[in-house]
Amino acid sequence: MNIVYLCNYMLDDVLALRKNQNTYAQAANNKINQIRTSLELNGHEVSILSNALMNNRSFKWFKGFNSKLDKNLFYISIFDFPLLNTLSSILFMCFRIFRMHRKKKIDYILFWNYKPEVALVAYICKWMLGIRIIVDYEDGYFTLQHIGRKRHIFNFVEKVVSKYVDGAILISEQLISRINDKPYVILNGLTNQKVLNYKGERKKSDVITLMYAGGLDYERGIDVLIQALTYTNQPFILKVSGKGPLSDMFEKEKDPRIQFLGFLDYEESIKQMYESDILINPQREKIEFAQASFPSKIFDYIATNSLIISSNIGNMRRFSNNSFYIYEEDDPKELAARIDEAIQDIQSNVITEKKLEISKIRDKFLPKNVGRDILQTLMKSES
Repeated sequence: MNIVYLCNYMLDDVLALRKNQNTYAQAANNKINQIRTSLELNGHEVSILSNALMNNRSFKWFKGFNSKLDKNLFYISIFDFPLLNTLSSILFMCFRIFRMHRKKKIDYILFWNYKPEVALVAYICKWMLGIRIIVDYEDGYFTLQHIGRKRHIFNFVEKVVSKYVDGAILISEQLISRINDKPYVILNGLTNQKVLNYKGERKKSDVITLMYAGGLDYERGIDVLIQALTYTNQPFILKVSGKGPLSDMFEKEKDPRIQFLGFLDYEESIKQMYESDILINPQREKIEFAQASFPSKIFDYIATNSLIISSNIGNMRRFSNNSFYIYEEDDPKELAARIDEAIQDIQSNVITEKKLEISKIRDKFLPKNVGRDILQTLMKSES
């Protein structure tokens, strides 16, 4: 089958040209690439059309181009100014799809979330060309209070387009009620092949090392992790990498066990994860955002086969089959207890069973296996 994926996927070529790092998300890039790979490994052709959106207010026109880093990736033309960037992206993405469809029939359009710049394009293409459309429904925008009036726009687009989708890939079972009884696959994520295949240098410290890699904001719970340190006296190193509105807290934090690494490029982040003994996911479970989210970092973490401590977001206890150290209620004291427990297990050398179970989860979510499930449930060939 011929599948086109509409999203905001970006590689270094467009980041250098459009200077749009402010709209770049590594986690989204990873998930998009992994879903694409999962379909390609099952024998299907996948092209990516990226709007590579900007928010620089430069009043400049940026012409679309084929990526030199990926032969099946095309960046759409846009005009860099609020609203006009979305409208121009919709217009030129539609034109591009019409041309592609004339040359070779497109069987399915897969689109990333209910963002207007991709969801409306999918809707138009179904209406005008009869192409079947699948939503890759990630973090529900209806839960994001901080994005202001954009939330209402996204919700309106979802209300319109969701009636016409032919199926959905859902990050969480909490989203099932929002897809109008359409076929769906629950896909919390995919094992990150890039992390799994890492062959670079890795050097373990003599001191037990913990690491958090991700967004430094309230939703991801970095403050819960830092509070937890006050309840444990264990000697360890905690490496923190990422960026976000709570980055400033590390300028004031005096705990000598913390090593704040700032924002790392992805290769360095992978290296640091492999050099750590325990990887931590403190994402909050008791907020609305958690009802339509699942932490993508977990799929980086399991690829390293390191021990994992996590909140119970997305019913992580069930997902991990008790192979993770789980704490609940966003409680820093309980998180500290899980840190102590994991360190004690390492020191007592009783971690084999947990690592074996983590490896089973890793294999279950390998892209080829996930792609098979997506195709069998959502994408039927007409031939």
